[in-house]
Amino acid sequence: MPRDKEDSRLDDTRINVAIDETLVEVAFRCGLLGELRTFPITASQFEYPMSDDINDIRRVWYVDSSGTRIPMKYVSNSKILNWRDPDGDTSVQPSFYSYPYFQGKVLNFWAAAPPTRDYIQESWVTGGTARTVVDSGINFGKELGGERIKPGMIVANLTDGSIGYVEVLDTITNTTSSTATAGTNTNTLTDSTKNFTSLGVSIGDIICTPSTGVVTGYAFVTAVGTTTLTYADFQSSGGAKRFEVGDSYKVGVAQKIRLSGDTPHPGLRDGALNKFSVGAVKATITGTTFTATTVTGSSTSGAEADDIAVASGGAHGTVSGVDDNELTVDRWIGGIPAAGEVVSVKVTDKYRVQMDYRVERTMLLAPTPSTTDTIGSESIEVLCNTQPKLPEHDFDPIEVPEQFMRPIQACLAWKAAERAGDEESIVDNLEVKYERIVTQYQGNIYRPPIEESMTAFGNRHSGRRVAERRFQDSRGIAFDITTL
Repeated sequence: MPRDKEDSRLDDTRINVAIDETLVEVAFRCGLLGELRTFPITASQFEYPMSDDINDIRRVWYVDSSGTRIPMKYVSNSKILNWRDPDGDTSVQPSFYSYPYFQGKVLNFWAAAPPTRDYIQESWVTGGTARTVVDSGINFGKELGGERIKPGMIVANLTDGSIGYVEVLDTITNTTSSTATAGTNTNTLTDSTKNFTSLGVSIGDIICTPSTGVVTGYAFVTAVGTTTLTYADFQSSGGAKRFEVGDSYKVGVAQKIRLSGDTPHPGLRDGALNKFSVGAVKATITGTTFTATTVTGSSTSGAEADDIAVASGGAHGTVSGVDDNELTVDRWIGGIPAAGEVVSVKVTDKYRVQMDYRVERTMLLAPTPSTTDTIGSESIEVLCNTQPKLPEHDFDPIEVPEQFMRPIQACLAWKAAERAGDEESIVDNLEVKYERIVTQYQGNIYRPPIEESMTAFGNRHSGRRVAERRFQDSRGIAFDITTL
């Protein structure tokens, strides 16, 4: 700022925040940073969350197993949802999409599922009773976006349509257990009798108290020392705020969710029990060897497509094909089992965990895919404009082309004045100046043409096109998704 201007209200923090706001604003207004993103499709899933850093979606393609890119058609949310028949309308090739649709954020948990996914958002229970979900292939402590499972989050039973609410997390098998000793405090559990490093405790594991019986509190491991575990996000069903000296505890991978029975009662739809079901064993396979998508061993008699194959080590996968002595599975959730593990084939319920606030933008596909991308094909490609990566250090580059320095400078002056608490008239004048300048850059050569409006309220064509009605093409022909 000029030497005669007082700038004590603009410290580095305010300036950095103003810079971040400016880059996001200019990139959005000018449609910068076009990017092609690819995500795999999953059988029976028609909702696909989109990253928060996406500003606009321009075009969408379906990529089939041979690598052919097939354009998909945009329709409104209501058309897809009205037309969708969950029990009947499925296809290897989805042809229509809609965006945005808002839902509670679906959590993606570590599953080590080769060859295409390390994190997954939908899985199958491997054990369960009323108000209990057990999944031996998942680590609920490791979530793709860094979210933690907290009491009150929703566990949806995708098989019978019922829901439950998280009360506490638990382990199936403990890495170790004992009693907290001196040094245990707000964010550290200390046990002078243990060597947590040699025991193999990992970041993302959970600490539960007590060590036996019903869990009343849990927290997530964020750092592992010799005799100390640093933890975060302590959660309690009884009002406790942290681990105390003398508390008995256990540590392990979070693979079990106990659901709340408190008000509001778990959502029971049409008499459905809040129970996650595991059926009887239909086939047992021994003498096994495994690949990323198969298990070979003794007789597979009794197994059918869409059953769940569960290895004795905990990994599991959906059966997609049955041959003599071999099953094809979509992927092994929990990693490829070790040779010799016994495989049990069952029918189990499908579930997912999501936040109870509608904060996630989602793309809807129709018809619902009936196949799963298991070898890196059968995917959806999205051409989109994204937000810039914000600089963290003074020497970081700025992800906005230099040609846009003029609107950046104008926007920064406006944002900095807001942060400094300048008079309203000054802030307003700077905003007007920025609006006048940025308008000149909105038709720049970097911005992809808008072929279809991405508004959630319809797909009206621009004034340059012949068509002006919703669901009408450039030749004036009206269409409806139900007739395509």
